[in-house]
Amino acid sequence: MYSHSEFYWMGVALGFLFVISILALFKFMKRDRPLKCKYDERQELVRGRGFRYAFFVWLIYGIWDVFFGESLTVLAEHSIITFCGICLGCFVYAAYAIWNDGYFALNEKPWRVVLVFVGLAVVDFALAGIQIGRGDMQRDGRIAICATNLISGVTLLMVVAVVVVKNLYKKRQEDGEL
Repeated sequence: MYSHSEFYWMGVALGFLFVISILALFKFMKRDRPLKCKYDERQELVRGRGFRYAFFVWLIYGIWDVFFGESLTVLAEHSIITFCGICLGCFVYAAYAIWNDGYFALNEKPWRVVLVFVGLAVVDFALAGIQIGRGDMQRDGRIAICATNLISGVTLLMVVAVVVVKNLYKKRQEDGEL
């Protein structure tokens, strides 16, 4: 059985602290004005529907994982397979909410959130690059837990891509092209 080193646990602790600091940054960003954290009724409905869709996608993925996930452990550790389901659910929620204008609060500047997402993706890709360089991305011929940085970076960039495509679509609609 593979035993994790103290560097691994230090990395886990630093990652946890990093996530906490990002959450604190989001809280600080939303504190600017009283209206910033407010969603109207339509946005709340969209967010609720997005959560529901994401839940059902994650549930279906979980059921699939129970029946067929073991067959994929030849390619990747089971924790990676599970993490992909979590990222899929998060992406479904974000994409649905963004596309239906329920993701960002009233008067919130989407570019701030997009900038944080791009920054997090860059950090994820940098960490993945280091792990690939050290050869940690694979263990026993399978994709190892270290691939979570790569997967989360791709997920964040996919969310940013949805924001960009939605803004381009909205701009074309306003110009009367659609």
